[in-house]
Amino acid sequence: MGLVSIQCNSAGCNVNRSYFRSVLFGVATALVGCALDTSGGGTADSDEVAAHTKQALEECDVGFAYSAGTWSEGRLNQGCSFADRSFNFGAASDIPLLLAGQYTAAGYSVSIATYGTATEGDRIGRFFIDRDLSRGWSAADTNTRFMPTPQVGDQPFTIKTQVRRIVTAPGSGGAPGSGGASVGSCGVVGYEAVVGIKRGSEWFIDGNGNGTWDGESECDKYSAGFGAASTIPTPVGSIIGVADTSWSSAVVWHFDDNASLGWDGAPPDQTLAAFGSGTMRPFSDGASGTLGVQSGTSVYLDKNLNRVWSGEPSDIAAINYLPSSDWTFVGWYTAWQ
Repeated sequence: MGLVSIQCNSAGCNVNRSYFRSVLFGVATALVGCALDTSGGGTADSDEVAAHTKQALEECDVGFAYSAGTWSEGRLNQGCSFADRSFNFGAASDIPLLLAGQYTAAGYSVSIATYGTATEGDRIGRFFIDRDLSRGWSAADTNTRFMPTPQVGDQPFTIKTQVRRIVTAPGSGGAPGSGGASVGSCGVVGYEAVVGIKRGSEWFIDGNGNGTWDGESECDKYSAGFGAASTIPTPVGSIIGVADTSWSSAVVWHFDDNASLGWDGAPPDQTLAAFGSGTMRPFSDGASGTLGVQSGTSVYLDKNLNRVWSGEPSDIAAINYLPSSDWTFVGWYTAWQ
């Protein structure tokens, strides 16, 4: 199945597969000079994934989509036998998100989440996270307001990061803070997906993993500026990034490849202008660290994480995957059955 471009006017949108492949994605290889940085555990353990893959009878890519409080969890590969399902989680005005879980013999455990934008019910600025993976709200789930005073226009995101917390004693052995860390310093607890907020050009990252902004003195992470205020936060793995949709011909992406939490020019950072057209909705997800674009009911995903359209089966083109353009594609994971 070939990729398509969506050419839109007041009468609607038309499909042009060859144009999209040759123009929008075909030049990406020449523009991309560096691969995705997966250092520090940016992806799941490769040995574990390989072991599961070898044992698997079937590998199935599963996507999440959201519309007004209803979620759809369904297969992206037509040949796999994953049982599609739908469920309710979140309010109609919430923004949907994914949080990474752990690879298991059954595949990838993914927590869904939403971010409240409505003042009704005191939802605004709150992250609602399905911690127990039940695909419904329960007592084990969490509800936290990240910023003490949320603002209209705050943009939520998820990102993988080294979680650090204040060390209360000198580190020793393999304990958090090992390596001679002093009392009061930020010791590494682990590597996991956390939530964050982009406010204008500022970034606030939950570096200690407690779900709230506590400030840099409590091991949270702050960036004074990365990307314009109008750009969309699109982290990939452990790297912050933004997508700029103000260009008419292409989505323009910027990635903080040297992990400085600031724009240092390309290189060492990266500008990418050949993954998706300006009419498409760019996104990334906290589950797989994958960037992608949605065009109406179709979705295109950088499955091999190289930020270049490599074509199927290395990447995913899910044509007419969504029931309507009212649905928002949130992200995906790989299950083994």
